[in-house]
Amino acid sequence: MPLSDQEKMLVRKHLGYPTISQAVVPQQGGYPIATAVYFVLEGAMDHLLAGSIGLVQTKIAQLENIENALDSAIQRLAASRLGDLVLRTGRSGESEPDLLRKERANRRKELADLLGVQLYPGALQNMGSTNSILRYPS
Repeated sequence: MPLSDQEKMLVRKHLGYPTISQAVVPQQGGYPIATAVYFVLEGAMDHLLAGSIGLVQTKIAQLENIENALDSAIQRLAASRLGDLVLRTGRSGESEPDLLRKERANRRKELADLLGVQLYPGALQNMGSTNSILRYPS
């Protein structure tokens, strides 16, 4: 069974692609700016091998769990110690949200790799990524 429309929307969201209709994509010189990257992503989602659909669905679920954990962690941001209990963090100065953001970035790259696409160029959530960036001639 192919990815549902909801799963495709979540893939777009997690890879940093705008979740808007192609009909409203900004134009430059008469051509939609995002056509090339949208075309590649949409084609990848529409032509997944049957055996890889479950892998993509698992990665989507992992990313959704990280998003939920990040929301919870942000609510706990004020406290890192409660009595003798100390919350584990990474390096000095890293908070639980920092660690979750790093994990989310890694899972996004894994999802992009599964689909054979890149993270959306220019999306704020993808800044600093080592994933390739598509550049358009000016």
